[in-house]
Amino acid sequence: MSFINDPNYINLQTSVNHSYSVTVNPIVLFSILDHSLRLRENETIAVGALLGNKSDNGEIEIRNSFPIPLKTVIDDEVTIDKEYFKEMLLLHKRVNSKETVIGWYSTGNEITELTNKIHNTFPSEVEPVLLLVDTTLNDKKLGIKVFKRSYMGSENMFLELPCETKYFEAENSGLDIISSSKDNTDNESLKILSDMDNLEKSILQIQSMLERVSHYVKQVVSGQREGNNVIGRYLLDTMSFIPNINAHDFEKMFNKHLQDLLVVVYLANLTRSQLAIAEKLQNVV
Repeated sequence: MSFINDPNYINLQTSVNHSYSVTVNPIVLFSILDHSLRLRENETIAVGALLGNKSDNGEIEIRNSFPIPLKTVIDDEVTIDKEYFKEMLLLHKRVNSKETVIGWYSTGNEITELTNKIHNTFPSEVEPVLLLVDTTLNDKKLGIKVFKRSYMGSENMFLELPCETKYFEAENSGLDIISSSKDNTDNESLKILSDMDNLEKSILQIQSMLERVSHYVKQVVSGQREGNNVIGRYLLDTMSFIPNINAHDFEKMFNKHLQDLLVVVYLANLTRSQLAIAEKLQNVV
C-alpha cells in the first residue's frame, strides 16, 4: 500500500526543499546495492542506517552506512532490530567517532506505510532523513531520492531534498574502472591501467575535447551555428588561464617532466625489488 494515499500524511515527491542540500558518497550506494542482493527470506526491502555530518547551514553529507535487519514483533508488525543497531553503531564509533547517525535508507521507489512506521521510530541524534534507492534500475539508472519530514500545522509531509553524488579525486579512478565494465561483453576480469596507460588515456580525452571545442568555434565563426554567450564566456575564462608559451618550449618542458616521471617510476620499482630480495634473504638466514 502506498503511503501517499493516507489522508493524515502527504508525500510531496515533486516538491523540493532548497534550504537543505544532501551529498552522498558512492560507497553508500554500493553498500545499499549489495544489501539489496542479500535480503533474508522474510525481508522485502533493504533497510539500514546512514552516517555522516550535518552542518549548521543545512548541508548534509552522507559518508557511510550499515545494514539493519528487520524483525517481526507483536501483531506481525515489522520493525528494525534496535539491539543490532546499537551494537553496530558502537563498533562504528570506535572507528570514526566524528560521524553521527543522520538518517536511514530503504530500497523502493515510493514511501509506503512500512517506511513511514520505520521513519517515525528510527533512533537518530538529529531529525532523520530518508534515502530512497530504487534498485530495479528502471531506464538503466539508479533512482536516488532523499526526503525529510516537515511539519506544517496538523499535517506531516515528506519533502524531497536536492541530492547529488560526491566523491573524492582518489575515488574517481575506481569509479572509472567500474563504469568501464558495462562495455565488457566477454565477462573478462578488468585490468587496472598502468601510469603510462592512464597518461595516454587522459591525453586522448583532452585531445577529443579540444577537437570538439574547435569544431564548435569554427561553426560559430562561419555562421553555420548560432553562438551561445554562456559558452563563449566560459571558453574565454578558460583560455585566460593558459600560459603564453610557444609549442617548442611546451614540448621541451613536457618531455623533461616526462623523463622525471620515468626516473621516479624506475627508482620505485628498483626499491621494491631490493626490498623483495632482502626479505627472501632474511627468510633463508
